[in-house]
Amino acid sequence: MTWQPLLLPAIVACLWVTMPGFLVNIALGCRRITAFLLSPLSSVGLIVAAAILAPFAGIGWGPLPVGLLTVVCALSGFGLRLLLQKKRGIPVTSRRKVRASWRTRLLSPPILALITIVGSFALMLRHVRNILGTPYAFSQAFDAVFHLNEVRWILEHHNASSLDAQAMTSASWASHFYPAAWHGIASLIGLTTGVHHVSLLTNATIIATVCVIWPVSMMALVYVLTPGNLLRYTLLPTGVVLAALPAFPLTFVEHGVLYPNLLGYCLLPSLYVPFLALVGQAKRLNMSKIQVFGIGALGSAGAAFAHPTAALMMLVGSTLIAVYLGVRFAVNRRPLRPTLLLSGTALLLGAITVIAWIKIRPPGEAAETWGPITDTVGAVGSTLIHNTVNGIPQHIALILTVLAIVGALRTRFYLPLMLWAVSAFLWVVAASWPMGPGRRALVGVWYSDVPRLYAQMGLFLIPAAAIGVGYACKWIARTSRVIARTPLRRTGLAAVVAAVLVTTSQANPMMDSFIDRVEKTYTLGARTNSVNRQELVFMTQLPGVVGPNDKIFANPWRGEALSYAFSGVNISTRHLLAYESRADVYLVKHLNEIDTDPIVCEALKAGGYTHVMYFSGPEIDFTYAAYPGLQHLEKAKKLELVLQNGNASLYKVTGCNA
Repeated sequence: MTWQPLLLPAIVACLWVTMPGFLVNIALGCRRITAFLLSPLSSVGLIVAAAILAPFAGIGWGPLPVGLLTVVCALSGFGLRLLLQKKRGIPVTSRRKVRASWRTRLLSPPILALITIVGSFALMLRHVRNILGTPYAFSQAFDAVFHLNEVRWILEHHNASSLDAQAMTSASWASHFYPAAWHGIASLIGLTTGVHHVSLLTNATIIATVCVIWPVSMMALVYVLTPGNLLRYTLLPTGVVLAALPAFPLTFVEHGVLYPNLLGYCLLPSLYVPFLALVGQAKRLNMSKIQVFGIGALGSAGAAFAHPTAALMMLVGSTLIAVYLGVRFAVNRRPLRPTLLLSGTALLLGAITVIAWIKIRPPGEAAETWGPITDTVGAVGSTLIHNTVNGIPQHIALILTVLAIVGALRTRFYLPLMLWAVSAFLWVVAASWPMGPGRRALVGVWYSDVPRLYAQMGLFLIPAAAIGVGYACKWIARTSRVIARTPLRRTGLAAVVAAVLVTTSQANPMMDSFIDRVEKTYTLGARTNSVNRQELVFMTQLPGVVGPNDKIFANPWRGEALSYAFSGVNISTRHLLAYESRADVYLVKHLNEIDTDPIVCEALKAGGYTHVMYFSGPEIDFTYAAYPGLQHLEKAKKLELVLQNGNASLYKVTGCNA
């Protein structure tokens, strides 16, 4: 299978999630390494903002609104920076720096960070390739129906605003808000390249998110958090560590499927950087206030409209950072003013976090859709070694957790470990606490869904583990003494450790088994969860039978709803949980009585249906369920079979015209 059809969409996707933000960051006066490390954060924010503003400006969704907003933000940022510099008497052009030797530049932290990102890109791309197997693969999971159809809907309606995203599935009087940053990026790729196959666009967005946004975002956080004497030892191994844990980011590629969560949480590490710069804790990235607030605002919008829980964890993490720094300032007897300022910031952020936690949490029983899966002892144990993969223990997770703890204790830098500890606690609550008010209050924001908290725990382990691995490298260098003498030798040691991590974490039985498991959710076969081979062929044949003014009635639970994503035909329901009218409900129960029940024809006319689609077989994620009105449709005289392939059938309504 050639991967050429995916090549152009993937390249364009990677450019869209980096270049707009990079240009704006440069215009704001950021150094090149800062501008690049924070480019996905700003880029997604620009895409989200352009998607929301475009309908108000009367501009259809596509490259134009994103390009216009990028230019406006870049010019505004550049102009504001010039005004502030002139007001403060700062020269607009900086003095020319002395060029360092090529070896010095090659071993500098910015270059090592870029090398690490390239290596991580290759490792993550290998995982994605093995999972997909083909450029046209698509997830067979429950929520893939909505995500694929939403991309098609945006392509057709040229509206990627999160304020209107649920217009595809909700009743006209219901709220249409849905965080649609993911779908906006996927559709933007299609409208840029002319490729409108939703599988290609989705897979290109997966590559851009997992292989670009994720490594760049995590590298931004590690770059500013790592203590100075550990940085050279930490950077190269970090690129392997962030590709070594099944928990994150690939859990979101398998479970759900939760593409919006994937995008939001991949952005999350870099979203902490502007806040760390604001409180004076962003090592090596000297950001001015205009850069902090400009990039922070764009990044917050991007994360919130990717998925609100990512923004919520930004608030949680920022509160912890303020508390940690406030306590440290008090213990070290730092000046009273910054200590009080941090304490006040912590209280304010804590209050905002609690309010957001309550507001975002789904109402009633929806906050506890899923129950616990183990006891407390088992859950606590899983925080250290994670879940087994098909019975295979994750020894790499245990090693990284131990290194994270040891590194924090030895360096006395506890902030990354604190963030991990909070996420681990939330995982224990979701995985083991009995269902009830306490569990709903703490993890109801995530629908009490265990895999979501598991992925989050994996995310926050990575920066702590990276610093732990860096400390281990430093300990080895200090023990040998010869290695620690020159930057080249120290970097060489880090490269050797990274190579060892590659051989032990990327192609072991546990990782191979996990990739095989995820691959099954993207495999198209004779009997798969949502759509099988015969049904997919059937969908591609629909445009030749169904006209643009026709409308198909279908029960979506056996995969029929994906006909919209793969063929663009007008269908009654585009998601499993979409709004159903009273007429639709009646048809599900009585459609096969069309020859004797005149109400059936009235219901078909009310919905404007000219055709009926039916797939026999099991439901998505559930055992076989019978729908009385959809049985034996071939016996109805007022329904004419016009297309069939295997278990997929399309009937034309012929007897309701009188």
